[in-house]
Formats: sequence, structure tokens, C-alpha cells
Amino acid sequence: MMQDIKFSVIIPSYHSDKEVLVRTIKSILNQSYIPYEIILVDDNGPCSYQNITKEVQAIYTERLRVIYNRQNQGANYSRNIGIKEAYGDYIAFLDADDEWHQDYLKEAADIICEHNADFLTTNYCIIHQNGTLPPSFSADSKPFHENIFKKEIYSDLVGPTSTVIVKRSVLIDSGLFDEKLPARQDYDMWLRVCRHAELYFNKNSRVKVFRDGHASISSSYKRNIEGTKIVLSKIMMYNDISNNEKKMVEASQYKHMALACILCSAYKESRKYSLASLKLKLDKSLIGWYLLSFMPQLFTVLREIRKNILYKKGNKR
Repeated sequence: MMQDIKFSVIIPSYHSDKEVLVRTIKSILNQSYIPYEIILVDDNGPCSYQNITKEVQAIYTERLRVIYNRQNQGANYSRNIGIKEAYGDYIAFLDADDEWHQDYLKEAADIICEHNADFLTTNYCIIHQNGTLPPSFSADSKPFHENIFKKEIYSDLVGPTSTVIVKRSVLIDSGLFDEKLPARQDYDMWLRVCRHAELYFNKNSRVKVFRDGHASISSSYKRNIEGTKIVLSKIMMYNDISNNEKKMVEASQYKHMALACILCSAYKESRKYSLASLKLKLDKSLIGWYLLSFMPQLFTVLREIRKNILYKKGNKR
């Protein structure tokens, strides 16, 4: 018989529409494995969006615990507040505009019970206004579980916060989210969690991550670069990484910065970080991106073609 796994679901909310927020909460309440508690952290401060949270709170009075920040503090401050206030043994994160498949928590509970897992992620789909992209991970390329720390230092293998469940004590031991980072807070958090726990991967696509096209921290390449540089400086301080590994990490993180720039049409800056990466490591794919940065019109056309192919593939599912 499955043991009772107490999940605390934490939802940070900022400028969330009522319809979207209700959709997200319904995806939790419709779970085949009911969570122990749902904590909604309102990060709006005293503005009209706080009234939306109060309306939603009135709808789900008995199922929802709401914490109101006095002023806007950011998503990771809100997540940390939720972690500190949670009573469950496991923290399941969900952004206020995403949703879970009804068996998301059940499958996580099965993995926890069978393997005593402390750190889990699942496959997911990204949904844009123009369509749905196919699952973001190739299931065949992902092992069921492993210690990914020596891989995670090169790039984020975990995924968006809405796909992650971590034992509460592991999060606390790892130091919680760095609230001062302008971006890449999730990546920084998972790096530290990797030091304490193996990652278990659910190959089923169980999360819908919505991208509505509005400006966000993930689409701000300047913040992305600033955050990446800070995380890179932290990695460079690790004593258990060799000098050669640190060189390869630098190359990988500069490549990340180059791609973040070119995807936001910052072609000149993209070339700068591409060259910084290529000086450390020859990367044929990055050379292609570097050359495309000199041909923005061609890059735009190729990107749209690729998107349309992916939308067709994703919408067939």
C-alpha cells in the first residue's frame, strides 16, 4: 500500500488573471492524488490584482491557504516564503499560469514511495499563443535517475519550476532560492539541490507551461546574461571541479548567453559571447549561430520555419 506522501503545492502569483489562476488551481484540485495543502503567495502588493487573489481565495476558502506579501518581492521571495510556511514533506512548485496533468502528483508519489526519491522532474510541453510545442525532452535521452551535478554545471537539465518536486528538508539544506539573482534563479537552485540528491525523471509529459508572449524575466536577455554571469562566478568557486572542467563550463555558459542574445535580436552582443565561448571550446553548432547573427533576416525566416514544424508536431499529439 502506498505510504501517505504530503505534498505542499506552492504558487507564486503576480499580475495573474482570474481565469488563468482558477485554471491552475483546478488542475491541482483535479489531481488523482490529492496534495496535503495548496499555498498561494500573492506578490502583487496593494494593487488591483490583489483583489483578484481575494476573489479566488473566496472561491476556494477551504482548499487554499493565501499569503500576502506587503509589497512586490519577486517570485523567488514568494517561493521561499511558501517553503518556510509549508507543512508538507515535499514541495511541488507550480507557476500561476501553468497546469498539471491529473496524474502528475500520483506518478510522483509512486516514484517517491518506490525509490525514496528526494528530487523529481517531469517532461513538459510549452504552449504559445500560436500553438503547442512537442515535449521538451527526448524521453529516450533521459536516464530514470542519476546524480546530475557534473552535467548541470554546463546547462540546466532539470526544467521549469512547475515541473519540479523537492523534499522540503533538501531545499532548506540547499539554502533556498537566491532572491538577489536577476534571472536564472531556478538553475542556481537546482545546482545546489543536485549536491544533496539524485534527480528522478518522469518521462511522461505531465506539465503544460504557458508562454503568452508578454514581457517576462525569461525573455529579458540582459537580465538573463547578468544572472548567468553571477551563477558562473559561483560555479568557478567550487573546489571539486577541475580547472579543465571550469574552462568547459565557461564555454557552455558563454554559449548560453550568445543564444539568449540572438533569440532577442541582440546580434552584436550575441557575436561577442559566441567568440568568448569559441575561444575556450570549438563548437560547430555555435559557429552556425555566430554566422547567422550576421544575417538577421535569414535567421528570422529559419526560426519561423522551425517553429511551424514544431507546432505541427506538437499539435498532432
